[in-house]
Amino acid sequence: MRIILINFVLWLIIFPSYGQNNVKIRTIELGLGINHLTKNSEADPKIGFGLAVKKIWFSEKKINLISGLNFEKIKYFDDYIQCGQYCNYKDMKFNIYTFSIPFMLRVNMGNTYKVIIEAGPTFEIIPLKYGKGIEVTYPPASSTTETDISGDFEHDFTDFGANIGLGFLFPVNNLKIIISSTYHNSITSLIQMQHDELAEYLSIKLGFLINY
Repeated sequence: MRIILINFVLWLIIFPSYGQNNVKIRTIELGLGINHLTKNSEADPKIGFGLAVKKIWFSEKKINLISGLNFEKIKYFDDYIQCGQYCNYKDMKFNIYTFSIPFMLRVNMGNTYKVIIEAGPTFEIIPLKYGKGIEVTYPPASSTTETDISGDFEHDFTDFGANIGLGFLFPVNNLKIIISSTYHNSITSLIQMQHDELAEYLSIKLGFLINY
């Protein structure tokens, strides 16, 4: 299932490029940034990081169409999780790895120096929720034991969400630099393994545009 989804993602990114032969300006945006959870009732959010590769159609226009592939590593700490009648986890550090495909409209305001506003839906794949911490067991007939644990915890595998962003685009020598802030909200799980609180996070990225 995961291989099928990954191949589907790559097809979605590559296929539209074949229809762009008559377009003089083709643009790719590359970005690197940090993220932070903004909503999770149980977690203590930590700073994560992200990477983005975006294909921009109609980049010479005031309104652009954007797709591509985003990667985010989201980090948080949870000091207590009940895992059974006689079991709990404590001091858990979680890293959630996500890949998402955005489909957004971007509005450019200005000429040399531009303010950009963008919004649209996103399809998200979560291949790994890595946790590391301590498992505490306390059966009625024996003493309490603590064991170090780590591994991929059960989690929802795909989400459908939305992004909204605000940024600033400006030239530096021959480069076009973009600083942007994006709010992401996972609206619903598409393949639900068990209940997970859907992620809301804010990411800030620094990137640049490449014309080819």
